[in-house]
Amino acid sequence: MLKVSGSGEFEGNPYKASLKFKTTNIYLIDNDDVLGSTEKEEEMEFKIICKDNVEAGDLNKLFTSLKNNGVVLEFNGTIPSKFNSNSPFSSVILNGAEYFIKKYHKDMK
Repeated sequence: MLKVSGSGEFEGNPYKASLKFKTTNIYLIDNDDVLGSTEKEEEMEFKIICKDNVEAGDLNKLFTSLKNNGVVLEFNGTIPSKFNSNSPFSSVILNGAEYFIKKYHKDMK
């Protein structure tokens, strides 16, 4: 899931433009010999802060294309944390939008 947000203000707090995307990791947990294994699903949300709305829009177009073409991304982010027990793990990506645009532009179709 991709979600682009423009810069603005909410309740008096300024917000920068950004692109968020969610991933789902599914892994097996071994229970025991009787019950067998079970799948565990864990959501992870990533956020890339952009310098302006134009950059956020360009990054959204790029990520949409990369997602549609099955391109695997490499990046660095903060240690994942949860806002509350019901929210997914969240991480801010340390590589800026410019990094992705330069590195993955050739993979855009």
